Amino acid sequence: MKTNVYVIYGGKSAEHEVSLITGFSVINALDKEKYNVYPVYISKEGHWCCLELQKSSIEDVKHLQKHSSTTVGSSMGRFLTEDFKEDEKSIIFPALHGTNGEDGTLQGFLELLEVPYVGNTVLASAIGIDKVVMKEIFSKYNIPQAKYIFFNYHHWANNPENICCRTEEIIGYPCFVKPAKMGSSVGISRCHSPIELKKAIDEALLYDQKIIVEEEILGREMQIAVIGNDEPQCSVVGEYIQVKSFMDYEAKYVDGQLIPVIPAVLTPHTRKKCWRMQVKYLNY
Repeated sequence: MKTNVYVIYGGKSAEHEVSLITGFSVINALDKEKYNVYPVYISKEGHWCCLELQKSSIEDVKHLQKHSSTTVGSSMGRFLTEDFKEDEKSIIFPALHGTNGEDGTLQGFLELLEVPYVGNTVLASAIGIDKVVMKEIFSKYNIPQAKYIFFNYHHWANNPENICCRTEEIIGYPCFVKPAKMGSSVGISRCHSPIELKKAIDEALLYDQKIIVEEEILGREMQIAVIGNDEPQCSVVGEYIQVKSFMDYEAKYVDGQLIPVIPAVLTPHTRKKCWRMQVKYLNY
């Protein structure tokens, strides 16, 4: 019997469009000879809908937006009671990005329902989505990282000059301003002056109440996927060659200005060091 794989994508997040790209990729990559693949779209309003496995159905944005006629609760209930084959060999494959999907909320929901799913646990998801929490944990275990400060909307509203001074004293320019719980470079700015810093913080606050400011580190950016629990396995090391000064949203998803190099050109020593660091992070 084939395993039923329910790929969930879309979602109530500023990264909705990025999730569509991920969802399409996962759906297209899954071997239809081995799996029964079911696309499950979540609209920007939070409505769930199990779609037909047809390109016109799963990738037509106008078609997707039609699935918002019922309440959020009833749409979720319909999926769980009518669409999801609980009595068969079934698993959820989350392809969501950002809040309400990649932050532990969906994972916790599935844990309560005792539904198996792919990916990080509730705790790992919650830590990974919050850059401040993640970096505080890295600090505890002396994991190398960029210098940073963080603050919330209340601190900024009451004493912006203090935050600007701390940025200059601790971080310096250029620096990066980021919403703490946002990915895909949404709301991120590179700043060279106090004027740019203030503008960037106001922009980042549109996406999150907690903000992090990091120093710029010049160098190459490597990417490694790690799977497994007790015996983690690392993928080959990949790298993106950037045209812009940093990988903003447009560079990642609009302009096509990132050049993937897989595997990355590294010495054997550096490659093994990258793998060791990734496994070390995972074990924490």
